[in-house]
Amino acid sequence: MYLTLDIEKQARPIIRSGENVNLALRFMQSLAEWLKSSLSNNLDNFILTTEGFHKHVTELNDTDSRLLLDKTGDVIRWFDKLQEQFDRINFMDDVELKEKFKYAQKSLFKLEALAHVQTTKNVPIEKTQNFLQEGIAKLSKEAIGSALSQA
Repeated sequence: MYLTLDIEKQARPIIRSGENVNLALRFMQSLAEWLKSSLSNNLDNFILTTEGFHKHVTELNDTDSRLLLDKTGDVIRWFDKLQEQFDRINFMDDVELKEKFKYAQKSLFKLEALAHVQTTKNVPIEKTQNFLQEGIAKLSKEAIGSALSQA
């Protein structure tokens, strides 16, 4: 009996797999760079659009400002979900991307605040009835008194 081993034949599948892993890693790195670049550009456009619109919110009528307020609330919730996902991957280790995202959120919050002011500026203010004011004052006095007696 003659025993031989063709080591190259046995190692060839491993070497091919290793080359495929290297190819896959390069592809994933390329994809990550493309995603970062695309997200960065989209954030730039979003920031420019929202900040440019800040000064025009006062020109909206009640219906349009209410619609903007509702839609802005939806987008804020989407951004919150995105932030959770980006936090899990540390914003793909990109500090600039993280700062842009935070700035976009701030711009979004400001837009929401402006839309809220515009929406509620024509709502009549109702005076609080006297019996409610007196009841609140009485509860406050009782709460302060009980807090001081426990101390």
